[in-house]
Amino acid sequence: MNYETFRGRDVKEALSLVRAAFGTDAIISSTRVVTNGRDGGLLQSFVEVKAAPSDAPPQLRGAESQRAFPFARREAERAKAAAAAAASVTTSRPSGSSPAARPSVPSPIAVLLQKSGSMPPPRVDIRSGDPDISAEIARAEILRADKVRAESARAQTTRTDAARADAMESEVRALRQLVEQMVSQRAPKERILSELSDVGIEGKLAGELQAGVAKAMKESSASIEELLRARLEKRVGCTEITFREGQKRLIACVGPTGAGKTTTLAKLAAHSALEKGLPTAIITLDTFRVGAIEQMKRFASLIDVPFFVAHDEASLTDALRSCPDVVLVDTPSRGPKDEAAMSRLCLCLDSVAGDYERDVLLAIPAHMRASDTQDLVRSYGRVSPTACVLTKLDETRRPGGAVSGAIAARLDIAFLSNGPKVPEDLQRATPNDVALAVLPKIEPHR
Repeated sequence: MNYETFRGRDVKEALSLVRAAFGTDAIISSTRVVTNGRDGGLLQSFVEVKAAPSDAPPQLRGAESQRAFPFARREAERAKAAAAAAASVTTSRPSGSSPAARPSVPSPIAVLLQKSGSMPPPRVDIRSGDPDISAEIARAEILRADKVRAESARAQTTRTDAARADAMESEVRALRQLVEQMVSQRAPKERILSELSDVGIEGKLAGELQAGVAKAMKESSASIEELLRARLEKRVGCTEITFREGQKRLIACVGPTGAGKTTTLAKLAAHSALEKGLPTAIITLDTFRVGAIEQMKRFASLIDVPFFVAHDEASLTDALRSCPDVVLVDTPSRGPKDEAAMSRLCLCLDSVAGDYERDVLLAIPAHMRASDTQDLVRSYGRVSPTACVLTKLDETRRPGGAVSGAIAARLDIAFLSNGPKVPEDLQRATPNDVALAVLPKIEPHR
């Protein structure tokens, strides 16, 4: 029997030609990839398949086809077993009964095409003329087709996830509009108290700020925030601490552990020495915290100012004799309930000679509640703080509690610290700046 040769750009195309000529039950003799033996852009190749129609005598369905498709032998054995079973049924069937239907056994080409599906697989570039590689080519084609399907499924999943994200964003937008609508429908007094509570202002100060705002809104075009900000400005007390040439000034920073007093002191020292150009010195009383002396010593060396360490009032007095006009004193990070530490601090600060104008700044973290701020001011009352520094403003959205506590304790605010940069993130406090820190201007949603 003569086998015919079919050529295509890939296995898919060659098998399609075989199926068109002999049907899906054709006999495959061999499959190979033929190239012109060149490399790079000059390479040309095609797939060559030898096949015969399935009605050829069984003896011509030789081993070549079985070597080309290893599963062809198994399919042939199954077909033989099914035919034997059908013959047995026919022999034992009574006369008059209908013959049993012959089972349909898929051919190797049909199995391959079914696995490949309707999606065309990518080309396989195999430079080999071995006739026994057809099974590997077919397997590679099926794997590549499965990979294409998997990539298509992943793309579909991505599109689905994007659609879900859009739907979720729409739901969030609708919920925001619903909440804004509900808030707008509340009584003006409730709305005002709610906004004040959101920034940390509660209790007596909140009641004083909201009183009469609803009536003022009817008589003015200003918003609630603008009216509340103007009222808060009138209640905030601020003091100005200046650095002038020829003025002998000593500033000591006190406060609880982690309040930011050492960073505040470094900012003040950089402002005095670098921005004002005044002769400045740093003294540390913090001999308890690990690394405190080394940290401040390195900073003093960086800005080129004298640095001293004092353990008690006597060593502090000795250090002051060698200091220039501006002296900044860092204090221990001990809790206000430590009576011994508080007593030593009071003795040291009281030992400062009268020729220095002394200021004691209490570092208050901006995230503190109003009641905690009042307790802090009360506990440091023994050192008689002249003003406070609101620190860590960049770490909270509710600085109103600390401001409320300072107002209730009648303690002025001297500086605002809103970041770690030295000295950029320290600014002198004004009533307008404090009010803006508590009630910032809100940009409308677009």
